[in-house]
Amino acid sequence: TVDTLAAPLAAPSNLLATRSGSPSNQRIDLTWADSSSAEAGFVIERSTTSNFTSNLVTYTVGVNATSYRDPALQSNTTYYYRVFAVDSTGKKSAPSNVASVAHGVAVSYSRNKATHPGY
Repeated sequence: TVDTLAAPLAAPSNLLATRSGSPSNQRIDLTWADSSSAEAGFVIERSTTSNFTSNLVTYTVGVNATSYRDPALQSNTTYYYRVFAVDSTGKKSAPSNVASVAHGVAVSYSRNKATHPGY
């Protein structure tokens, strides 16, 4: 018999990280393109260093997922993300591109009541 090797999983592509939400309840929204047709899910890695050696956190999402919302954030921290496709045996694809976003302190605004009645 001849065993056929499964083709390697294609890495997710076009990873984007966007800070969103209200000033008091911010999150980072991730989106990517699912470039594989045989994944069992995706692994998302988040770190505070661009080489993923410090404060590594891992999330998993299901097959065909193309987005994730990360609400577990610390102020004044830059987060780096990458995504892997994973097959049913747990084997990972190559990583996606790395996307980063700085999570800062909420900005407060003050308005002059004389020029902005109602505030």
